[in-house]
Amino acid sequence: MLCIKKHIIKILLIIAFLLYSFSFALFAEIDFNLIVPFGYSFTFSDAKIKRSYNALISLKNQDYYEVGVQSQIGYNFDTKNSIFKSISIMAEIGYQLSPMSISYNTTPNELTNNILFHTLHIGLIQKFYVLDRLSFGIGGGIRIPFSADVKVNMDYFMNPIPINNGKYDYNYIKSLFDSRVIPYIKLTMDGYYFFNDFVSLMIGLYITYSMNMNFNTDKLNSNLPMEYYHKLSYSSIGAGINIGISIGRKGSNEIKRIE
Repeated sequence: MLCIKKHIIKILLIIAFLLYSFSFALFAEIDFNLIVPFGYSFTFSDAKIKRSYNALISLKNQDYYEVGVQSQIGYNFDTKNSIFKSISIMAEIGYQLSPMSISYNTTPNELTNNILFHTLHIGLIQKFYVLDRLSFGIGGGIRIPFSADVKVNMDYFMNPIPINNGKYDYNYIKSLFDSRVIPYIKLTMDGYYFFNDFVSLMIGLYITYSMNMNFNTDKLNSNLPMEYYHKLSYSSIGAGINIGISIGRKGSNEIKRIE
């Protein structure tokens, strides 16, 4: 819990400092986006096994859908450039369904474990606007898992990852993982259709890389008849579509910005 608080405090201080600093720029405009990202996430696992156990040796990475609701707010700055019209620096917060999907060969069937983390998504993103109608973004932050749903495609008497009746609460996640947060980096490309000078429909693409979540191997091994795990961690790459509403940034090239 202390580790999570430190990460949150650090991010909030950075956000507060940036917003406070940029609020003195007279040419800045508020930039606000409400976004629904949805796509697929592919899991990359890293396992070291102490003993021969076929289900673990045959571990395979899988994909699963992801979805979220995110808000972005910050300041937009005119660059006085005819092509790269402006730059926005924004805080980002919301909800993200962040999956981990791994399958095992249990002979003759294949067992698939999907851990669907419900996370608080917190970060920063910088966007570069081209001709007001297109933006490229780069950002990063953390996702804090507060619960999870566990879905398996079949019953198996010795599941390599605990099922816990299909639900993880925050305390169980703390006990099952050495990691408390999921760091991520993100790239975006969005297009804008303006309804008027300040409101636009936003549609685009995103790609994210979520960094390692390390399992507590003592907890994993306690679920099995023998100690099989020496290490198990996973990371993931997600890609999909952004759709949402953008408010506050002037969209007409002919309208003079506030200076």
